Amino acid sequence: MNNKDLIKQYVDTGLELPEYQISKLSPNLLQTYFRKRIIGGQPFFDEEYVLLPDNLKLLYITKRVDKGFGLTDHQYADAPDNLKSIYITKRVEKGNNLSNSQYGATPDNLKLIYITKTVEKRFGLSNRQYDNTPDYLKLIYQTKIVDKGLGLTDEQYVLLPDNLKLLYITKRVETGYGLTGNQYV
Repeated sequence: MNNKDLIKQYVDTGLELPEYQISKLSPNLLQTYFRKRIIGGQPFFDEEYVLLPDNLKLLYITKRVDKGFGLTDHQYADAPDNLKSIYITKRVEKGNNLSNSQYGATPDNLKLIYITKTVEKRFGLSNRQYDNTPDYLKLIYQTKIVDKGLGLTDEQYVLLPDNLKLLYITKRVETGYGLTGNQYV
């Protein structure tokens, strides 16, 4: 058995190869190597992910999303909107937020889904995500947070319209959560 046979046999197992060996694989073996790792559910760091051909990037992202696994910011940015929607739903159902970068790479129609689901799960947006939200979605977010009696950061509170501030204060007091620093009238 020669070295090429050993490498082919190793590639067929789907086990991770050191980086220096990956660069020595023929295009066919490289495709096989990546496909076997994807099928095996192994994660790719961005350094490996960028080496994937587009068809395998889509397969990788699809498998990760279907299984409810995380994506790096780069992988999320490459995902088509239909997979981003599923990813958002699964992340929030598990109690996980999107990273600030992922939120920034999310189209507005999916930001609405994310906002709705995070409020339903009783957590909200980070200040950075909030700042990266279009004004019309901020109003929806503010209304949903106030309706649920959930907390806002002081930075988010000061941006509330006056009618929502009064409702927010009332809901926070009714639920026993109280107010913080700048949230007093």
